[in-house]
Amino acid sequence: MANKKSNTLAEKLILFAVFLVFAGIIVTFAFSWSYIEDDDTESDGTVSFQYMTESKTQAPFGNESGSAVSGGGEQTKGKVNINTATVDELDALPGIGPAKAQAIVDHRNTQGAFLKIEDVMNVSGIGEKIFEQIKDSITVG
Repeated sequence: MANKKSNTLAEKLILFAVFLVFAGIIVTFAFSWSYIEDDDTESDGTVSFQYMTESKTQAPFGNESGSAVSGGGEQTKGKVNINTATVDELDALPGIGPAKAQAIVDHRNTQGAFLKIEDVMNVSGIGEKIFEQIKDSITVG
């Protein structure tokens, strides 16, 4: 009977040790990511957030020399990354309504990432006139 109790205790200790290892891994991973608040607020007054990883060169909050990442691509301050932006973010651009914003997202999903900002003119409904309106507000990161 004592043997049965010691086996149960040993099993519990092993399970607890495994739990501690996994908890340590999860905590380490969680602390390797941090949110930084972007200095710019969206047009609707909400604050946007960007991911910043420890592996990137980081600067203290508010210093523009840090490398902020959003959706895997670099985000240039004050510009909308057409490779990662949502329909709502694209819709806020001048000359871009909900249909054109959705067309940009659809084009990006079917054709792949935009390599340069001029590639947005490959989207149906976006020509030179609209490009001229948005070129200073967009990036491909």
